[in-house]
Amino acid sequence: MRGFYSNTIYKHFPVSFQNAFLSIKGVCYTFIRKGFSFAKYQKRVSSVEGLSKEQIDAMQFAKLKELLVKASRFVPYYQRIFGEIGFSPEAMNCLEDITKIPLLDKQTILSQPESFLATNSRNRFLMHGWTSGSSGMKLSVKMDREVVKLEYAFADRQYQWAGVSSDSRTAILRGDLIVPIEMEKGPYWRYDAFNKQMWFSSYHISDATIKEYAQKLVEFAPELIFAYPSSISILCQLVKSQKLLLKIPSLKCVVTSSEMLLPKQRKSIEECLGVKVFDWYGHFERAIFIGTCEMGSYHIFPDYGLTELLPSGVNENGEALYELVGTGFINNVMPLIRYRTGDLVTLKPEDHCSCGRKFPCVKDIMGRINDVVVTETGRRIGMLEFAFDNEFVRTGQIIQESLRKLTVLVVPEDGQAIEAEIHVIAALRERIGSGMEIDFQCVEAIPRLLSGKSRMVISRL
Repeated sequence: MRGFYSNTIYKHFPVSFQNAFLSIKGVCYTFIRKGFSFAKYQKRVSSVEGLSKEQIDAMQFAKLKELLVKASRFVPYYQRIFGEIGFSPEAMNCLEDITKIPLLDKQTILSQPESFLATNSRNRFLMHGWTSGSSGMKLSVKMDREVVKLEYAFADRQYQWAGVSSDSRTAILRGDLIVPIEMEKGPYWRYDAFNKQMWFSSYHISDATIKEYAQKLVEFAPELIFAYPSSISILCQLVKSQKLLLKIPSLKCVVTSSEMLLPKQRKSIEECLGVKVFDWYGHFERAIFIGTCEMGSYHIFPDYGLTELLPSGVNENGEALYELVGTGFINNVMPLIRYRTGDLVTLKPEDHCSCGRKFPCVKDIMGRINDVVVTETGRRIGMLEFAFDNEFVRTGQIIQESLRKLTVLVVPEDGQAIEAEIHVIAALRERIGSGMEIDFQCVEAIPRLLSGKSRMVISRL
């Protein structure tokens, strides 16, 4: 029903009818996500948190072996691959045996999608959705309703770590076009009365509307704000630039997902709203889930899937980079084994956290491989978003056109275009050197992907 927001009928409904539609949609989605068996999945997920490392390893081995046995029996692609390499899941002795299976990339799935669908699931009622296509390739993933419930049980774990629940009174700022884009007058939000969720448009936040947004957030009094990092950070930056007061006594936390959360964004959000930001990583392929605990550490959820870390060079600070490779445990309808996500992380010096959980940790989630700028000498430079970390820039985007050219789009603070250009280019030169051409452009807004997401670095190599 997400596409319904672009429907002519919805656009011409009065606001009260749009609110009613959102509430009806909320009832339907809640039944799918939290219907029968959801409580069972919640209990299963919570039971894992107290396990020792040895118990977690044993649990992962059992889940992995079960998944591979099913794949060998019911999934045509794996039946063929296992036969070609002489791999028998029943003969597995340890987790490391999975490395005998070839890595899987998105292009392979796109070339033969039906061969990844389990034959014993084709008569079930299946749901499917698409990845956002930020890498240029849009992938359809099929699943049944039990997968959706399991996914939300894991999301509920993240909410609990943040001190709230998925039933909390929530303000949402993500990519949904709940307010028609051509609307020039508010209100710029719609209300799901069934779930106590106020959905704010991310596409209408501006200098002209920020006071209305701030007033509505205070009036709505959410316990939780669930947002894209780019949406909530832009809102907080505008609040600061206009010297508005945004104090929400009921607010317990902000939870972000779906985009890379930058240190500058985290700082801006926490200073503006006075609460902690909890960030989670996941994707529609249902292979890896990484959540933030109360101590601020990123933890890989070991009961969601088996996550491998594939060495992928170093960043500009000499830290080792690793690509996330996932084998998801929750989707038997379309299982993805050793799936290359293209997303990079760095590791903590010590793989443990003072929260006491034995879940594996990563230090930072660095974004996609194609979010890294590559120089003519072959250096791979990440985290260039720091170039926008100054008082003259509201937000920006870096596009690598070739090995010799970067296009830099910047939304400057009012009257600060010259200062923004000086500081951004100087910061970039410190990291990339003098050999690359920089085409600096001031713009009114940074374009978003069709999914509503925003990316600060895009490689077109």
